[in-house]
Amino acid sequence: MTEERKYHIEHPDEEYQSHKGNKIRGRIVHIRGYCPYGHKVGDEFEISGESTGGLCGYLYYNIYPYMLILQFGGKFPETGAWGGERVELFCPDPINAVRIQLRREGVTRARHPVYLKDEEDEEKWWREKFGKA
Repeated sequence: MTEERKYHIEHPDEEYQSHKGNKIRGRIVHIRGYCPYGHKVGDEFEISGESTGGLCGYLYYNIYPYMLILQFGGKFPETGAWGGERVELFCPDPINAVRIQLRREGVTRARHPVYLKDEEDEEKWWREKFGKA
């Protein structure tokens, strides 16, 4: 075990820290059903390629490539529901889907109208399908 540890080097200088990229915030914005992991709407996480920040492993695995794009300066297309420096994604559970918004720190939490309309339509569909008023 000491053989492995001798290669671990701490870098306290700012130049190294800047190579870690931007801080990414994840915020739970919608849950269909309930989250078995215990996430609630409004929960916020600081996540990175090195830290889940307390986020469910399944959800983290699903958003990982998109989170890295934001962390290292990339953007998403501004067309449709994609929001440039923020994006909303789902966990892999199709029944109890948790929707999370990813954004760089400093970018507003504004929601795109396409997402809001999608959630409204989805709620209506579930109520009709399962007869809940």
